[in-house]
Amino acid sequence: MNDAFYLELRKANNEVNAILNGNNIEEKIRIISLIEDCIDMLQTISIIVTQDTFLDAEIKLGEYESNPGHKDFSMLFDMYIEQVEIKSIRGAEEIDDARLMDLFLFKCISSEREPALQLSLLIFIMGFMSIKNKETLLFRHERMMSMIPDQITYDYLKNKRFSALKDFEIERISDRIMSLSYGSEISLSGDDEGFSLVRFVDETIEEMTKGESQKLIKLLSEDDLVNTMDVISGESRKKLFDNMEYEYAAWISNKIMIFAVISDAQESSIFSKSEVDGDLNNRILPSVRRAIETMITISGKRLKFKRRDDNERDQKRVTGTC
Repeated sequence: MNDAFYLELRKANNEVNAILNGNNIEEKIRIISLIEDCIDMLQTISIIVTQDTFLDAEIKLGEYESNPGHKDFSMLFDMYIEQVEIKSIRGAEEIDDARLMDLFLFKCISSEREPALQLSLLIFIMGFMSIKNKETLLFRHERMMSMIPDQITYDYLKNKRFSALKDFEIERISDRIMSLSYGSEISLSGDDEGFSLVRFVDETIEEMTKGESQKLIKLLSEDDLVNTMDVISGESRKKLFDNMEYEYAAWISNKIMIFAVISDAQESSIFSKSEVDGDLNNRILPSVRRAIETMITISGKRLKFKRRDDNERDQKRVTGTC
């Protein structure tokens, strides 16, 4: 743990404990409620970021506008999106934990913030580090429980608020998988080679037996599986989900970002055309080609599609390796 973070955490805990050990009952109740509400806000948003997208999380975040910790959380949330999510989508090198922690501390730590909010802010920082590293809800929760005074930990767990979060996570996972399983269209349009490759994958998955589907899932790397599922139809995604263990399906669903959504973001100027094209050519299509190679090995199906030569004449290409 970053030394500066540890010092701030110890200081905030000492100040909060001083209040909890005092005689002001109303202030004790207020502080406990504030910190518990901040933990709930972080964990709820973490579930949505993990199971849906940061855009969905931004919408949900608006529901917490009246919370005392909302302003601090929003500031950290914006930093996290800028430094982690946007850079990831654009293919930039992942920021390391130490650098991200330094950015959080430099931007957010203030001696003017009241102790309970300062402690909540440190919980937010650790929470976002946990989300970045794709740690589980339970692991993140156990870590946060170790960061706060025992009295708050006891009250929080006694109220079974974490059980409600677990139920919410299960519900969101099911909703996420269902939403990704809808639709018969692939995420590319046109008549170019990329469209033909993805269409071949989609049609082959439809024809695969249960055993072949399970073998495909086993043989593909996680990255290739996710990238391929980004562009195939919802119906084909459903078939693959149905042939995964639940835990693996939940994990994979966390990582899928349907390519059509990225393309649509181009229309809103969130991404440029060159960024979208680069993502397609550098991330999606290499994985699709490797998926085709694996499919051909499993099913023996041959790939046939038309592509144009320099003279605009149609040429039929038949290949077993792409």
